[in-house]
Amino acid sequence: MAKEKKSEPSIQHCEVLIDGISVPFILYAEHRYSSRISIGKSAVHLRYPKGVFDYNKEKTLAWGKAWLSTQFEKKPNLKSRFISKTYQSGQSIQAGGRIFTLMVQNIPGDAVKSSVKNDLITLKIGLDIPQNELTGLIRQVLSRTIARQLMPDVSARVDAINDRYFKKDIQTIRLKYNHSNWGSCSVRQTINLSTRLLLAPQVVMDYVIVHELSHLIEMNHSPKFWKIVEKVMPEYAKCEKWLSKHGAALDF
Repeated sequence: MAKEKKSEPSIQHCEVLIDGISVPFILYAEHRYSSRISIGKSAVHLRYPKGVFDYNKEKTLAWGKAWLSTQFEKKPNLKSRFISKTYQSGQSIQAGGRIFTLMVQNIPGDAVKSSVKNDLITLKIGLDIPQNELTGLIRQVLSRTIARQLMPDVSARVDAINDRYFKKDIQTIRLKYNHSNWGSCSVRQTINLSTRLLLAPQVVMDYVIVHELSHLIEMNHSPKFWKIVEKVMPEYAKCEKWLSKHGAALDF
């Protein structure tokens, strides 16, 4: 007998007011036995068993709202992820030891474009971009723009730390805009670093570099791995604590 094919999840979008902030929720009705909630880049993802939400919508959302409110209490900077950000001419962005200044222009269309000259970023914003997509698009463009300017410095820093402490082969160094992690190291000797680290203190970025370079020796988080990190940076725990406390606020 052929197995019954599972249907695709039903997806709904809504806004939930939490601590004075309108937070986007994406609701997934799925074949599951329990509810699960997580925080994404620009929305909260609430997954629940099919039938439960429609049966008791207020109770399900109240549970999600209470959970997120607790997360906001534990990590107040998480709120900044859901606050609409404004971008104005003359605004400054300090990244990687440099200060970039914005010049904002509105243009026809639905794209965001940028160019840089002498640390002046000209940001052209399409007038037809939906409001709920605007901040995310601008952040991605600013991230890529600033990353291109700072990539030589970051590469030099990774190479310097590697040459001094690790002396391992590195194939590629990349800056990537993401919220899932601060960095990664692949078996192909590629070091990936989040562009959001460009907004952190240099010692914090150095810690993430050391962390990923240590994976060139130990591709895990075993006690042996942490001893390697500690040998290079004895006070690395302070950097981890700083990221835990302030990391959510690091964004373009």
